[in-house]
Amino acid sequence: MGELTDLKKLAEKYKSEGTVSTADNEPKKDFSWCKNYRTCIFANGMIEIRTKYVDPINQSMYETLKAKWDPERRARVLPKTNVVNVYSFCKENNFKFDFPFLDVYKQALKDIERSKAVSAKIDIPRPEGLEYMPFQIAGIKYASNRESTLIADEMGLGKTIQAIGVINMLETKGKLNKILVICPATLKKNWQKEMQKWLVLEHTFNIVKTEFDDSDIHIINYDVLKKHRDVLHNTLWDVLICDESHYLKNYKSARTIEVIGNWKTKQQPIQANTKMFLTGTPILNRPLELWTTLSYLAPKMFDWRNYVTRFCGGTYTDGFWDIKGATNLDELQNLLRSSIMIRRLKNDVLTELPKKRRQVIELPANEAITAVKKEKEAWDAKEKLIYELKMAVELAKLNDNQEQYNSAVNRLKECASVAFTDIAKIRHETAVAKIPYVIAHLEGCLEEEDKIIVMAHHKDVINALYDHFKDIAVKLTGEDNVDAKDLAVTKFQNDPNIRVFIGSIKAAGLGITLTASSHVVFAELDRKSV
Repeated sequence: MGELTDLKKLAEKYKSEGTVSTADNEPKKDFSWCKNYRTCIFANGMIEIRTKYVDPINQSMYETLKAKWDPERRARVLPKTNVVNVYSFCKENNFKFDFPFLDVYKQALKDIERSKAVSAKIDIPRPEGLEYMPFQIAGIKYASNRESTLIADEMGLGKTIQAIGVINMLETKGKLNKILVICPATLKKNWQKEMQKWLVLEHTFNIVKTEFDDSDIHIINYDVLKKHRDVLHNTLWDVLICDESHYLKNYKSARTIEVIGNWKTKQQPIQANTKMFLTGTPILNRPLELWTTLSYLAPKMFDWRNYVTRFCGGTYTDGFWDIKGATNLDELQNLLRSSIMIRRLKNDVLTELPKKRRQVIELPANEAITAVKKEKEAWDAKEKLIYELKMAVELAKLNDNQEQYNSAVNRLKECASVAFTDIAKIRHETAVAKIPYVIAHLEGCLEEEDKIIVMAHHKDVINALYDHFKDIAVKLTGEDNVDAKDLAVTKFQNDPNIRVFIGSIKAAGLGITLTASSHVVFAELDRKSV
């Protein structure tokens, strides 16, 4: 009897916890009743997920959402940036939602749509004679309403113009005089030129070389940030723009630490009221590379451990983290789009794009620019002389003087021949001087583009470029036979490891198809002969 009584007590115990008994009185747990207690609310700025302690969903919820238990709230909590993923999980598992949570969810969906918007209705200040494209207006509107924005449009969609448009919007409330632009060295002059073109208000500029001055806008390259640490970190900037922000992907690199700080050394980040990071490739290889951007633009979104375990497949073994993986990428994109990122692809706005977009990359003031000036001066002098000789020919015609005409024509031919030879020599010197800067520019482009086409005229320029990129490049020149040319094109079109096509302007300019890339860099242009 005592044993039977104990079994009855055990059965009553499991019944009170939501269990049933099998035919042989062995208890089998049934927690279906727990579904009635599953709720998801939004309170005090956080998402609270509430369940019964014995609910089996808790384990799945932790594994899926990484939701932490908060003993004070007596609930699992997450920041509201996770609302889209929380809603999907909880809806699938029969949770009930309160109205504040649903409001946050609806707002997140709107933010995701705004991050993909290709048009918007808003008046944005612009200089007379210039127009923003509709998708750029949408981007400016998106970023103007945020303290931090990751403008991650595909390369070629005008991220620079959108960042400048945000400044124009901010300056409707008053002129800004502390604007900092950080970019690769090869883009500093281009930033100054574009800002001078697109800014509505007049500004003074300082392309930082040795020191900061009292200019409104300072443009500095990543490589020299450490030299100017005191000024950069002791100033509250109105606007900070980091162009090609994937340069900051390595959290250990000096340039990354100078921008976002370092918690180990207690170095503070650069402070700014409005922060914009610009990149066409927010994630180059793996989600870990985005952590530095997120930790700066949205520090409250994740802690490091949650981020690497959720999105980097992070595992901790024998005292070391393995965080080189990539997991839950759709969830990560939703988080980014609902919080800080706007990203459109060329296909999204193809109908708005002009047939071609051209950009001139200016060289720094050194031996390369000296060679360019020498070429221009020589060309201008020869053009002036040839113009005068052509006028002499026309004058001889007018005078109906055959001897004078023949003499003028001969002088013109001789001058044209000499001019072509002299100019060709100087152009070659210019092309060679530009090689290091062309390589630097291409390396920057390859950070954003899968494939790129490079065209040049001189053989030694083509060879120098190929020698630098030979592991990922093919080349095509007039010396190649038909089979070699076809092989080069086929590899570039079909092999994902071949990312650079280097071609001679004449040999590769006609009769071949290079649709694997829409980005062409002309290392030099072939002037028409005189």
